[in-house]
Amino acid sequence: QSHPDYWLTVVYETIPPGGNVLTPERLAYIRQVEDAIRAVGGYDEFCHAAPPAGFEESRPEECGRWVSSQGLGGDSCPNMTCTVPISLLSFEAVVRDWFAGLVDDAGGNVDKVQAQLASIGLPPAQAAAMAAALVAQPEAAQAFAEMPLTDLLK
Repeated sequence: QSHPDYWLTVVYETIPPGGNVLTPERLAYIRQVEDAIRAVGGYDEFCHAAPPAGFEESRPEECGRWVSSQGLGGDSCPNMTCTVPISLLSFEAVVRDWFAGLVDDAGGNVDKVQAQLASIGLPPAQAAAMAAALVAQPEAAQAFAEMPLTDLLK
């Protein structure tokens, strides 16, 4: 479970093909599908398992990247749990959390905010302008965090 030999890939497409899957209605349906997958009986037996946040650092030998199947649920690396699947919806949560903490995490430093924005691919001039605006009005970062995903990804 800590080193998957297989994975499940789900591709969402509209009917007819080529439409927008990021509408609120379609995102709600995607959430239902992903919740149904996690609700399958025995999901915790085949999900990707990992130690709780911070626990791995305290026991690097026992909880390293490749925990043997014998170590799962045992004393070597206890409290392993299913990780959040990588999906459109978990990505949305990561983006929202990132924007919500962007200015605070940088301590209000324009250069640090600009570096973070540049790290996600914004051109230098756009990153500089956006960083200056976000530091001047930190509530704008929260507005991005609350923006509908369809608008956020434009």
